[in-house]
Amino acid sequence: MKLVLINSGWLLRVFEISTCNGNFIVEYNGRGIGNEWVLVDGKRVAGRTSWIWFIPRFDFQLDSKQAVIEVHIRPWLRIYKFSFSLNGEVLYSEP
Repeated sequence: MKLVLINSGWLLRVFEISTCNGNFIVEYNGRGIGNEWVLVDGKRVAGRTSWIWFIPRFDFQLDSKQAVIEVHIRPWLRIYKFSFSLNGEVLYSEP
């Protein structure tokens, strides 16, 4: 399994993940205040539309594996902690 960060920006992280069954593009997007989601190959797999503060955890399936994105946002709308795990193995983490 291989994960590469291909885009990083304000409330945005985009990854390419290679598994034995193919390649996937996973995107976390929190830019629409009140709209926060995770996309896999352009399809929404987790998230919500709400006026409540940001969601700290997204659980979804990726290539029949359990995927988890954890993201923590500062009140001034900056990501200060982010992690991506697949089947319990952390593949990406910041800081």
